[in-house]
Amino acid sequence: MLIITIKQGKEKTLLAGDPWIYASAIERVDGRPNEKMKAGATAIVQSSAHVFLARAAYNSKSQIRARVWTLDEGQPIDHALI
Repeated sequence: MLIITIKQGKEKTLLAGDPWIYASAIERVDGRPNEKMKAGATAIVQSSAHVFLARAAYNSKSQIRARVWTLDEGQPIDHALI
C-alpha cells in the first residue's frame, strides 16, 4: 500500500475538511513503483510525524495528488463507503 507523507503544517487544511491533497503539500510517497503509477490506488496519508490522517485515492499525474476517502483509520474502503 502507498504511504503519502504530508509536509509539516500542510495537514491543517486536510483536518479542516478539505478532501484534496495537492502535490505541493506532499513531502514524499512510499510504496512499490507500480502502485505509484496506478491512478486511483488507495494510500494511507500521514503527517510528517507519521500520525495517521486519512485514506485517499492517489494519482501521480494530477496536481490534486490525492482525494480523501475517509479520515477514520478503521473505515474500510469498500462498496459500502463508496
